[in-house]
Amino acid sequence: MMSSHLISIIIVNWNGWRDTVSCIDSIVCQDITNVHIIVVDNGSEDNSFSQMNNYLSNSANDSLEVYSYFIKKIINRQSFIHDITLQLPSSKPTSSISLLKLPENTGFANGNNCGVWLSEVMKIDNIILLNNDVEVSREFIEIARGVFTKNNVKKLMSGLIYYYKRRNELWSAGGYWNKWKINGYMYDKYNGNRNNSFLTACCWFINTDIFREVGYFNKGLYLYMEDVEYCLRLKDNKYSFIVIPDIKVYHKVNSSSNKISNVHEYFSVRNRIIVGKKYSSLIWLSIYVLHQLIGSILNQQRSFSVTMLAVRHGIKYMLSEETELYHLSKSFVYGAQAAPGTNR
Repeated sequence: MMSSHLISIIIVNWNGWRDTVSCIDSIVCQDITNVHIIVVDNGSEDNSFSQMNNYLSNSANDSLEVYSYFIKKIINRQSFIHDITLQLPSSKPTSSISLLKLPENTGFANGNNCGVWLSEVMKIDNIILLNNDVEVSREFIEIARGVFTKNNVKKLMSGLIYYYKRRNELWSAGGYWNKWKINGYMYDKYNGNRNNSFLTACCWFINTDIFREVGYFNKGLYLYMEDVEYCLRLKDNKYSFIVIPDIKVYHKVNSSSNKISNVHEYFSVRNRIIVGKKYSSLIWLSIYVLHQLIGSILNQQRSFSVTMLAVRHGIKYMLSEETELYHLSKSFVYGAQAAPGTNR
C-alpha cells in the first residue's frame, strides 16, 4: 500500500555532483519530515558518487539518514526492483537521502525511471522530479505538502522556474506543444494555466498512479523530448497541466548538456522526428527535416554529419520498439569522443 503523506524528490546526476549537493542543500535546510531524496548517479565519470556520499555523510543534518545502493545491471523494471529490494534497510526513517549508483549512463529518461521505481519500492505515492542544477525556494517543501494533500487526479503540476543568475526573470511558466514546429515551448510569463499542454521535467509534481496508468518515460529517447513525449501521452489521456505560482525554483540552464554540442544536436533532431511521427503530420515532419539539414549547412556552429546521422536514425527508427531505440542511443553516446551529459 502506497503512503499518501510521504514525498520523494528524485534528482538525476551525471558528472555534476557540485550542482547536485547545492540542490540538496536548498532542500534539507527546510523541514523535511517524511521527505525522501533519491539521487540517481547516472554512470558518472568524475567520482560523483563518492563525492556526494562523503559530503552528505558529513553534513550538519545528523537526523538525515544516508543510504547507498548499487545496481550492477539494469534489464527492466522487474530486475531493478528485485536488486534494490535486497538492499533496502529493515528500518524506515522519517526522512532520508538515497544515493543510487547506476552502472552506466542510462540517459535522463531512464535515470528518472529508476528513481520512480525506487519510490514505488519505498511505497511513496507523491513524487517531485527536479533537475540537479536547480535550487528551490525556502518555502518549497511546505508548499509541496499542501499541493499533494489536494485533489490532484488527472493533473501534472509544476512551479515557476526562474533563471538562477537572474532570479526575477522567468525561464518557464508552463508551456505548450507546437505540432508545426514539432517541439514543446515554454511560456516566459505566467498565464494563469491557460492553454498549458507541456511542462518541462525540470520540475514536476506527479503521483505514482500516473506512471501506472500512462507508463514511464520512454528510455529510448534517452535525452531531450522525453518530457514532451510524456506530456503528449498525458494529453491523450485527458490530463491537465497546472503551474502553481507559489512554487519557485531557480535553474542553472543547460549546465551539463551544453558541454558537448553534438549530443544536443543528435538527440534533439532525432527525437523530434520520432515524436513528430506520432504527434504531428508528414508534411510538417518533412519541412522540419529539410529545415534542419539546411540549417546545419548554413550554421558553422552545427555539424552537418551529426545532423544527417540524426535524421537517418530518426527516420529509420521512428517505428522501433523502445528497447531497440535505447540501444541505439547508448551506441551513439559511448561512440562519442567523450561521454555526454544527461542532465538538463
